[in-house]
Amino acid sequence: MSGVQKQQSGSSASVSLPTSNPVPPLSPVENDDDGDDGDGSDTEPSNGINYADWIGSSKWPPSDRFKKPNAADLVGAVQRRCEQLGQGNVKPSHWRIQRCVDYLLQNTIDGVPPDNSCISASKLFDDAKHHVIEEGRRRKKEARRKASGAPAGDAAGGHKDKRFKSAATKAKLQDTPPKDKIEHFELFKVAPRWLFLRIETTNGVVGWGEPNVEGFSDTVEAAVRELMKSILGEDPSRIQYIWQKFYRQKFYSGGPILMSAMAGIDQALWDIAGKTLGVPVHRMLGGAVRKRLRVYRWFGGDDNTPTEAASEASAVIKKSNYKQLKMNACSRMAYIDTDKAIEAAAARFRAVREAVGPDIGIGLDFHGRVKLPMVKKMMDALAPYDPLFFEEPITAGQNPALKSVQEATSVPIATGERMYTVEAYRSLLEQRAANIIQPDCSHAGGISQMLTLARMAEAYDVSFAPHCPLGPIALASCLQVDACAVNFVFQETSMGIHYNEEGGVDLLDYVVNKSALEVDSEGFMHLLDKPGLGIEIDEDKVRAMAAKGHAWRDREWTLTDSCPTTW
Repeated sequence: MSGVQKQQSGSSASVSLPTSNPVPPLSPVENDDDGDDGDGSDTEPSNGINYADWIGSSKWPPSDRFKKPNAADLVGAVQRRCEQLGQGNVKPSHWRIQRCVDYLLQNTIDGVPPDNSCISASKLFDDAKHHVIEEGRRRKKEARRKASGAPAGDAAGGHKDKRFKSAATKAKLQDTPPKDKIEHFELFKVAPRWLFLRIETTNGVVGWGEPNVEGFSDTVEAAVRELMKSILGEDPSRIQYIWQKFYRQKFYSGGPILMSAMAGIDQALWDIAGKTLGVPVHRMLGGAVRKRLRVYRWFGGDDNTPTEAASEASAVIKKSNYKQLKMNACSRMAYIDTDKAIEAAAARFRAVREAVGPDIGIGLDFHGRVKLPMVKKMMDALAPYDPLFFEEPITAGQNPALKSVQEATSVPIATGERMYTVEAYRSLLEQRAANIIQPDCSHAGGISQMLTLARMAEAYDVSFAPHCPLGPIALASCLQVDACAVNFVFQETSMGIHYNEEGGVDLLDYVVNKSALEVDSEGFMHLLDKPGLGIEIDEDKVRAMAAKGHAWRDREWTLTDSCPTTW
């Protein structure tokens, strides 16, 4: 087979035909039955034998009407056909080419046994056959996609054999960003009493969280730094893995500090995930069940008079679109207090109700100030003025008694801001001691656990109304979960709360897209539809305010006998 020149490179070989007997240009074939498109894709050697017909013959070995080919022409025919396969130009029946290859390898041609040129043709065919199979699969997948109306995928078919990948596929792979990792983080303590977390990945995606316990920002900051050490370099999309790593790999877990630190990290990771995929977080949680979210805001302080409280409530209604408000139910209370203290609380709420009318919902926050011996008497005094709910009528530490409190009133009982774990809520729900749960997205483990708590409450027909007297990141995180929770009723916001006034900043001061948190004329916020948490943080403002920091501290109340008490 001296007429054939052989060239090998690495583990594969290609065949080069002699110039004295070249493979001629392709020409159309009559009665083309070998599966191609009839587009002139068959070889026509100079000796007049149509090797495409020879390959596609229904008889094997070829009938006598075909003159036996020489090896060079036959190898060239296989080579050309395989090149067409690799280029995706035709739809040949690859099993018929197999006949030709088998003939080359198993028979002598012109008395010469198979040599490396035949073996090279066989290897080339194996590669081309692999491509044909993968291409067939791609075409079936594309047909199913078109039938279902799904978006178009990789036009090149995405087959695994790199030797046959199209230039478009290679370009697409080159444009795909590398696997992302958590690269570094920063913490910003900003007025009035907030702590912001900024996490950035190796791909440059930035996520924001709000890990904080009011009055313990420095402590939570230290906890965040401790936790972040164990996830630098991790894939930020593994949110559940990271959450469980914090909660289960650490010997000590739970409690306000650690759960708040975890919450801020979790919020930032969900923000990164949404921005990476280009969707809001609620899309990743299963999608929204509503188009807008009812919200309420605070008014008044701790010891304002009935006249002051009524004036403040009226001003909020006039200057904003809020249709629901919340106020402190009472001032400091002793274990057994006087009827005068009860009447003072009732007089203040009565004045507010008269000022705003019957159509405005008003929640009353007991703040854990009322002790168990006095709580039923206090509720009886306030109930005639139609409160929206009683919040934390007793502290979470007294939850075993909450069932009896709930049974003493027709006003919905809300609690949960000082509860941090699924286990704590499980006991509350099993007792059916509350009508509304109020987990805080910056205290109860973040978005990941908030969704779990909403689902748990749903099973008991308990409403979901997250606690959030905090900043814009915490609020945006709550709103993302609220959108997906069918038992959601209303969302707390810190707009105009007295703590913010004391610090000289308000909820929207750190937000660029302020309109995202606007309240419509009926007292609702609309879904946050930007990728991630849906708000854009003013980083320059954050850095400037962090340079000043804050020194907010809890109230330190005492009773008339100087005994410390809950504020």
